[in-house]
Amino acid sequence: GEGEGSSPDASTPDASDAGTPASDGGAEVADASEPGDSGPFCTPRSPSSGLLPEVEGGSWKPLAPADEGSALVSSNWVLAVLADPSNDPVAAALDDGSFTAPASGSTLYGLSWLPAPQDADGALPAVGGRLSYVYAAASLDVPAPVNMVMRADNAYVVWINGRRQPGDLYASGKLRVPFRLEAGTNTIVLLGLGRRRFSIGMTSSSHEAVFNTLDATAPDLRVGERMEQWLGLPALVFGPDAALEATARVIENERFSGSAVRFPALAGGAVTQIPFLLKPKQPPAAGGETWTAEIQLDAPGWSHSYRATVDLRTAAADEPFRGTFLSPDDLSVQFYGVRPPSNFDPSQRYALVLSLHGASVDAFGQVGAYSSRDWNYVVAPTNRRPFGFDWEEWGHANAIFTLDEAMARFCTDPTRTYLTGHSMGGHGTWHVGTHNAGRFAMIGPSAGWNSFYSYTGAAEPTGPNKPARAHSKTTDFLGNLSHRAIYAIHGEADLSVPISESRNLIERASEYTQEIDHHWEPGAEHWWDGDQAPGVDCVDWVPLFEKMKERTLDPTELDFSFTSSAAWYSATYSYLTFTSSIDPYQLLAATSQSSSPSAVTLTTSNARSMVLDGQALRAKGVTRITVDGTLHELPDGPLALGPQTGKRPHVSGPFNQVFYRPFLFVYPDGASDYADYASYLVSNWALIGNGHAGALPASALTPSIAESFNLIHLGRDRADLPIASAMPFTWNETGVATADKQFPGASLLSVFDAGHRLGALLVAPRGKASLLYGIMPFSSRSGRPDYFVWDANGGKVSGYYSSEWTFDPGLGAGW
Repeated sequence: GEGEGSSPDASTPDASDAGTPASDGGAEVADASEPGDSGPFCTPRSPSSGLLPEVEGGSWKPLAPADEGSALVSSNWVLAVLADPSNDPVAAALDDGSFTAPASGSTLYGLSWLPAPQDADGALPAVGGRLSYVYAAASLDVPAPVNMVMRADNAYVVWINGRRQPGDLYASGKLRVPFRLEAGTNTIVLLGLGRRRFSIGMTSSSHEAVFNTLDATAPDLRVGERMEQWLGLPALVFGPDAALEATARVIENERFSGSAVRFPALAGGAVTQIPFLLKPKQPPAAGGETWTAEIQLDAPGWSHSYRATVDLRTAAADEPFRGTFLSPDDLSVQFYGVRPPSNFDPSQRYALVLSLHGASVDAFGQVGAYSSRDWNYVVAPTNRRPFGFDWEEWGHANAIFTLDEAMARFCTDPTRTYLTGHSMGGHGTWHVGTHNAGRFAMIGPSAGWNSFYSYTGAAEPTGPNKPARAHSKTTDFLGNLSHRAIYAIHGEADLSVPISESRNLIERASEYTQEIDHHWEPGAEHWWDGDQAPGVDCVDWVPLFEKMKERTLDPTELDFSFTSSAAWYSATYSYLTFTSSIDPYQLLAATSQSSSPSAVTLTTSNARSMVLDGQALRAKGVTRITVDGTLHELPDGPLALGPQTGKRPHVSGPFNQVFYRPFLFVYPDGASDYADYASYLVSNWALIGNGHAGALPASALTPSIAESFNLIHLGRDRADLPIASAMPFTWNETGVATADKQFPGASLLSVFDAGHRLGALLVAPRGKASLLYGIMPFSSRSGRPDYFVWDANGGKVSGYYSSEWTFDPGLGAGW
């Protein structure tokens, strides 16, 4: 199929007909724990090691015969502009299953359908205005059922016979999604924006799964290093059934030892990234070489196993390179770019500059804009994708995971860690820097913007949605920079991000710190260069790096103020980690003061529980701490204060939190509507966040899987859910209800305490699963509260459970 790697012949000697030995699929997945600090005497390591342990490889099915597939082409594409998105008859017909492909020149569904001849590259003509929506539709006849690999550039979403998958909105040209065509006529619909040309490619496949090697997340192999690293490769699983007990293998060859890791389930009819563990047999001796890894995916329920080859680059020790790690969020492989120091001295401990890229920028390209210096590494994480999450939500988390990974791998000095970035990455510098001010000695935003509200004019969220997105409002957290230096850079003629964004932020930040510098480049636009820096001036600005070099950080400050949006999002500063709040609608805050050489006073607001790092405090000579008026003797370890029951780390909500540890979707057996929705979410996570996720029927769920994953239950009966907290809602085929309210025709989402993990549920009335597609959590602006009830006319009630996981209508709206 399109983008698929080559498959060896099925007669390969190590192929067998035996299935993978049975297990219950969850025991092989380790929990995602927080990586530790690199420490004063560091041994290079990867904090992501151990998140996905190796398993015994066992045997597998015969290898699939090679199949490059053949192009599938429709000659009857039509386009229509949707003038009023609030009145969309096409969406209504797609939802109720009545849609039929319009003929050219027709006015079906009240729209004018224009002929749309496809060019040689698969592109359709551009129609509509910049802010309009456009539908494309066609029919495709096939003589027999066939699997199909689809490229849908510039599309939000694709429907085939009513089943939907995401498109590649930013037209990278390398993303693919799976479909299965039925014998006879198949109806295809795409939705996108005006003035953008849909570009479509469709290729058949006889395989049960296809690799997309165009979208590999691969490390470079450095000269002189022989360390295990991870390779991520998307797999399109055609289904419709989930692939249970899937094993991802690296096949031994002259370069790599064999390895195997296992997943409980891959969603049928979805694409997801698969991690493969690379174990080089020896370190590369020279840069510029190509090392080939052979990888395989197999599952007991498949008739064949599937292989591909991936070429990896070797890099000289002194040149920029790509590193990878396994994300604690979802067990996906994420990469980062690295520019190592010049004249590297292994006896020296180096500083680390974390640089956040702008929209559409690759992290490896980001480090290419810098010059090498003899005192620091430059490390560029990804925002999960070049566009990703605006360095909020999972982009924010990935920045910190990358920082942990790089500090541990390169043994950098934790007192000399700095943050910078450009454009979207400039916004990320403000966002990540304020929420993690205890990690960075200085921030240097270039062409950064404040918030969605200042930059795009979007209205601020209100009601229960506001706390779930409170982290987005940068100005609420500028006080966290009161002991930090700031150096802002901006072009005075920037038309992409107005310089007023930086000026306003600098003015507001000056209320908290006087260590502020800036450079406004006369006449410069968004991305600019000159002769001031060896790299690109707008990011490699020499005065910025000179300021960084002068500045150090005390990782265990005793005198500080810290404001957090919520413990689940931004918990730690110095020795303090918030673990839960009292009121979900209020920010958490703390002020710490050293009252004597051996004593500290900590005053908090809205903090229900917290953990203090006694070991770090005692290392500074502090033996006692007074917290909100109560004196505590400090242990040589963590000091937990406040209730340890109820809402707690990783089990507090809001809704998005369930996707911050490895997660799986679970749906009732035979419920194709919920299975399709699970596949849609899994594929969105892959395309938007370069992520890994799975889905499985309830009959395949085991205690071990439940122990290892956050479970999102789709359409399941309440009696079948492990709800360990109070929940006022019941549901059935007609809607949702509480003891005193009825919501006919309504859907529900809610998180709940599942005991040791956070659980979630989404349900819809019979025949109205289309309501669920209005919920797309994988966005920087998608934050929802703990629960939400809605119907076709909009929201009904929403809100939060109490800090003890009890129901209080006073913490909601609509009651």
